[in-house]
Amino acid sequence: MGYFVEYLASKLTKDFISNSNETAKRLYEEFGKKSVVFPAAVSSYEFDARNVKKKDQFISIGRLVPEKRMDMVLRAIAESNASAKIIGIGPEEKNLKALAKDLGIEKRIKFIRRLSPKRLFASIKESRGLLMFSAREGLSLITLEAMMLGVPVFIVGSTSLPSDVKKLCITLNENSLGKSINEVLKNYRKYEEKAKKARQIVLERYSADYALQVYEKFLK
Repeated sequence: MGYFVEYLASKLTKDFISNSNETAKRLYEEFGKKSVVFPAAVSSYEFDARNVKKKDQFISIGRLVPEKRMDMVLRAIAESNASAKIIGIGPEEKNLKALAKDLGIEKRIKFIRRLSPKRLFASIKESRGLLMFSAREGLSLITLEAMMLGVPVFIVGSTSLPSDVKKLCITLNENSLGKSINEVLKNYRKYEEKAKKARQIVLERYSADYALQVYEKFLK
């Protein structure tokens, strides 16, 4: 679906704006279209990164479609001692719920179709981390928002994210995800410190103030 939308957009306009260098490169390689790169803006005023009581849970957010690989999230939780919230809607919802039952983890998985921004951010903050295993992503604002909240973002090597964002994430071993998640639970303080450093970088690179400077320079 994502590819189809990009293809359709390439036929409807001649001017393109990309939110990362990787997206700009892909647009040119796949559709022969050049684009101007504008950074995404995440307002720091919306995100309170003060500590809250954490649960032994992780969270994964996105459309319930095959390329988001929510099934990988479920299998990782099944191999660990953690629980998880899956937030999103999509055609794979029924299959994912069936998989959770087959894996015997239906009591450790909570499927939530939609949340208000306030409740969504509260759910992220109380989690030990955001699991981002998607095989196809653009910039992924939810990844930046989790970082702004001081929450670690965990990926696997094949996760599709811009390289600059990927560097701020923590890569888990795709062949032993359950063991990796248990290690996070056991030594969470170490990962929390990494998340604090990532937050500072996001504040510098993706703040609304920085984006405004780029826009003003472009308009001149």
